[in-house]
Amino acid sequence: MRRRPGAHPPHRGGRLAFAAPPLRRSAVDPELLARVVAALGIEPRACGASQWLDNGPQWLTLLLEEAATVLALAPITRR
Repeated sequence: MRRRPGAHPPHRGGRLAFAAPPLRRSAVDPELLARVVAALGIEPRACGASQWLDNGPQWLTLLLEEAATVLALAPITRR
């Protein structure tokens, strides 16, 4: 990062400071959720909740009930 001589540093308290966009949440289309769950190789009941989170990039998020489910994920990929 370059600074102009005499410019104030873009940080506070030793850390860089910036404002992230506001977080927006929205529901996941049930048809898309069914496809995602199938592609992950998990049972639909293993997914406790789902949401789209958007603070710039969009993230489809899942709350899986058991850590063992996360560790055992076997996504189906197509190439």
